[in-house]
Amino acid sequence: MTDILSKPIRDITHADIESLVASGVPEGEQMEFKKELPAKGTGKQDPWMSGQKRIGSHAKNKILKEVVAFANAYGGLLVLGIEEDGKAKPAVAKKICPIPGIVGGSP
Repeated sequence: MTDILSKPIRDITHADIESLVASGVPEGEQMEFKKELPAKGTGKQDPWMSGQKRIGSHAKNKILKEVVAFANAYGGLLVLGIEEDGKAKPAVAKKICPIPGIVGGSP
């Protein structure tokens, strides 16, 4: 896990992301997983996730808060498109769930 935290973002590969899942890396002070872009309200989807090619303000704000929290602490990595196993404490990386419309994601 620490290897991925020390890499420049441009050097992180699909294999690095796969290893997060294979190793069951836990969330913590420097690692956060999001399966999809957050939406406001239960059962709702961010516009991007439904193919509208725009990110809703709720998702932008939630992601920005995560990034700012990392910036104000020790740094870290927010990985979008990773389902977490919430039964584990702390939650661990469980499965890759590509974000639609992103390189490597489904169309």
